[in-house]
Amino acid sequence: MALLLVAGLVLIFCVPARWGRVAGMAVVSLLFLTRGSLWPALPAVLGYLLATSRTWRERLGLLVAATAVPLAFFASDPRHLKVIAYVPVVRPLVAPLGYVPVFRLIGHESFGARAQLLGVVRMLRMYEFWTLAAALLLAFALGRRSRGGPPLPPPTTLTRLVGAFFVFIFVTHLPAYGDRFREMAAYLASFSPLVALLLGVGFARVVTWTGWGRWTRTAVIAALAVVLVAPSIGPDRQARPLADLDRAAVRLRELIPGRRARVPVRLLAAALPRRARSVPARQIHDPNSLAAVDNPVLIQRNGLWGLAEIEAWLGRDAECAVIVPAVLEQFRRSRPQEVAAIEAALRERFQRVARVDDYRWWPMEVYVRKRS
Repeated sequence: MALLLVAGLVLIFCVPARWGRVAGMAVVSLLFLTRGSLWPALPAVLGYLLATSRTWRERLGLLVAATAVPLAFFASDPRHLKVIAYVPVVRPLVAPLGYVPVFRLIGHESFGARAQLLGVVRMLRMYEFWTLAAALLLAFALGRRSRGGPPLPPPTTLTRLVGAFFVFIFVTHLPAYGDRFREMAAYLASFSPLVALLLGVGFARVVTWTGWGRWTRTAVIAALAVVLVAPSIGPDRQARPLADLDRAAVRLRELIPGRRARVPVRLLAAALPRRARSVPARQIHDPNSLAAVDNPVLIQRNGLWGLAEIEAWLGRDAECAVIVPAVLEQFRRSRPQEVAAIEAALRERFQRVARVDDYRWWPMEVYVRKRS
């Protein structure tokens, strides 16, 4: 997602040929398929490019590049219309078809003011060195202004555009996630590289400015070195999450060997080892799609799963099951009936064979169906 976003901007602003703008628009349009919450980036980028285009041929190319992917997506399956349920203003158009935001169906709880405020703190804490870098840049700029003399060079037009684009994407997330701002740090990851670009440009202009004295320039460079090096020497410097996922995948393959490759395996986990993803997609069930309502029509229409699916999977289909205990604990209060059904099926029909905790943030329990 972040790569597509940055690559699209590079093509638009850094390729002098006219095809660069059209190619950049085409790359940005792929965000429609990768992160639904980033869809406002498409009309924003398209609007800017159309406003700055000089020929009708280029405008036509931009329109085709921007709309081809969304149109193909909707044309490929009418059920894809459900994504419109997350778009303000036009969502009533698909409500009669049974498509509604799943937040209403999964027991989503709005957070209070205190939790929302802690969400801001959490976001700043997760991006602590970027927060420090931004504070240092602001301090250098204000310090230079307070001492008089020539000011730092103002941001370029391109820098202003990228900054405005970041603010636009951030603000357009708020209608959908405003009452869950505590979790905003996770959504920020998909477009946070724009912040890194802005910080990089800012420090480049500060470091290369000729108005600093010798010792002040040394302090600026030292501060930059701190924010670059410090993240690599923290308490988690030895963490290797992708390697841990690979080890967990190898362990799962040992527990669920090749002879069971065609046997249904149910995976209740939000994070899955890459090598374990050969399991058919229909057997992988995202915990965040566990319904908190007993309405089979809405559940099926919106791609969720509930008591009927639990009974089908664990009652007769699955020979193996991979369960993350933390998921069950997470939903024990909001979905007690569903959690109880899962635990009862595991207790009555399955035998626990191992615990896979190579990926320490998300340990998994492996179950195999009992033989009579």
